[in-house]
Amino acid sequence: MTHRLTRLLASLGAALPALVAHAVPDSYTPVTDARLINPEPSNWLQYRGNYGGWGYSPLDQINAGNVGKLQLAWSLATGQTEGPSRRRSSTTATCTSPPPALR
Repeated sequence: MTHRLTRLLASLGAALPALVAHAVPDSYTPVTDARLINPEPSNWLQYRGNYGGWGYSPLDQINAGNVGKLQLAWSLATGQTEGPSRRRSSTTATCTSPPPALR
């Protein structure tokens, strides 16, 4: 059993660099202090968009005329039933997306 486990770990160790190399896209731009201070409009790099916590986006794809057409894109139940997350009632993450006709 120990020999099989050793071989398995050695195989995983040999494959790991190749897996990690593919995990980061070529177009990745590191998050720097400068980007956090002055983020691009299309990237929310922190909670509520910036250090001021504005929560405002200048993007205009979703507006008063089409906001009612948003549809649920995905939902993730965390399974959290106790602790701080339970007290804030944030046990489910959701994301909305415009239907294909609005994209």
